[in-house]
Amino acid sequence: MEHRDSLFGLEIQVMRFLYVALKGLNALEYMKKESLLAVALTALMDIPAESIAWVGAAALRKISQAALKTHERFLLGECVRAYLPMGAKHMAEYDKLLATETFVGVKAMNKTIYEEGIEKGLKQGVKQGRKEGIEKGMEKGKG
Repeated sequence: MEHRDSLFGLEIQVMRFLYVALKGLNALEYMKKESLLAVALTALMDIPAESIAWVGAAALRKISQAALKTHERFLLGECVRAYLPMGAKHMAEYDKLLATETFVGVKAMNKTIYEEGIEKGLKQGVKQGRKEGIEKGMEKGKG
């Protein structure tokens, strides 16, 4: 891809961009790669319909087992979850795969930021409630 800027008929700037059409790449081939970015991007590649659930689960498994920082694992996992083309049929198959021993580590990784935020909020609420309960109990004991 190329972009050209000109002024008064003179070419003043030429920018060239590399373009990779992910949809034209074979996801099953890229699942074999060492690159975790390649594995995460398989969600945007050409996936045979019968392999969609497996590609999603296998990609997340590979990412979950990698020696990555938490935020790196999260971002790669989100790429898979956000772009994998799953309908109801694929989702049911995906859930079955995650219930197997092979994909045990993927289930924990499958939480979204929203779900983690809800859990954190609930924990903070319980902690605050206990603190207030103790304080009220102390006040009643004094009176």
